[in-house]
Amino acid sequence: MTASDPPPNGGSGEASSLAAEAQEIYRQRQQLEERMEALAGFLTSEGMPGLDGPLVDEEGFPRADIDVHAVRDARHQLACLKTDYRELQRRLEDILFRIHEDSARKAPDDQSNAAPTTHDETNETSETPTRQEDQPPPLLDVDQRAGRGELVMAYLPMETHKLHP
Repeated sequence: MTASDPPPNGGSGEASSLAAEAQEIYRQRQQLEERMEALAGFLTSEGMPGLDGPLVDEEGFPRADIDVHAVRDARHQLACLKTDYRELQRRLEDILFRIHEDSARKAPDDQSNAAPTTHDETNETSETPTRQEDQPPPLLDVDQRAGRGELVMAYLPMETHKLHP
């Protein structure tokens, strides 16, 4: 069997090749991250101008305390690596979408396997309020409502400073 031959198990070969490609891109991404961290470490080390600090002094002359060429080269390499990183991220995202699309197509339809439900069994919520209250119900009341078969959609944090400007 050569590398160009299809796998013997049929359609799962595409998913496995996509997974292998995703792992390779992930490995490349980790290598890029390590190189970017090394360059950022060099640029932000003691006495260096940082990622975007000035390379000239107050009078407009190149700083004598740093190797301006090395800093410019490191910044250029870092910018190129960031571009490569974004491209790898885009490719990885595309591959992951394709993997999930393939698995969704292969998965059996959940609706056909589910038991039919009657209207009484479904829990429906209405967007129209049934009553107006000035204060929210206490948590105990909400918990009691959930015990009676009412669904609690979400507990959201209250931030009073946003309510009263």
